[in-house]
Amino acid sequence: MRKKTEQSLSDKIVEGFIDFVNENGENPKSVAHLCKNLKIQESDFYESFSDVDQIEQHVPLKIWQDTLASLSEQEFYQSSTEQEKVLSVMYGFFEHAKSYRSYLLLKYKNNHNPIEKIKSMEAFRKSVMEYFDSLNLETALPKMGMPMMDKLGDKAVSLTLFSNFVFIFNFWINDKSSQFEKTDALIEKVFTLSFDLMDPTVLNKVLDLGKFLLGEIRK
Repeated sequence: MRKKTEQSLSDKIVEGFIDFVNENGENPKSVAHLCKNLKIQESDFYESFSDVDQIEQHVPLKIWQDTLASLSEQEFYQSSTEQEKVLSVMYGFFEHAKSYRSYLLLKYKNNHNPIEKIKSMEAFRKSVMEYFDSLNLETALPKMGMPMMDKLGDKAVSLTLFSNFVFIFNFWINDKSSQFEKTDALIEKVFTLSFDLMDPTVLNKVLDLGKFLLGEIRK
């Protein structure tokens, strides 16, 4: 019962934080300031968060976790292939993100440094990478017979998919199309291409082309 109470308080704090930012265009100046606005004790705040900045990092993570929780209850998702699951999660994330769009625009639209964005979403990045790792998508990659390169290849899959995710997030922030249909189209194109490039036959052709061009350059 206590855990449920703490979760409810955590949600209240996050929602109050988002409302404050939307109304004021900036973060609360202190924990005390936010607690006064929410009419809660400051000591209760620390049951869920250590400071105001931690809430900011938690917002994209909450959207991500809510997306996974929602999909995990769907029968179609449970029976999907790994690649289908990735697409479902991407579409689901941006569908959930609509409810937070005003806040996300305030936070990220004028931040043109994608590295800064990733740093400010560290808990989110870690959770997304863990999700991609759990799908074992790297098994589609052909092995080169060099342990170091193969290990890098395995890590490259989740990193590439996360980078695609960040790219699409940046696009969505600026998307003004009806129902964000351009973002939906981009998700399909970007991740379909990523999956195609994981196909051993396709990747081997790319590697063969690279070897050929390298050989020609060295002549």
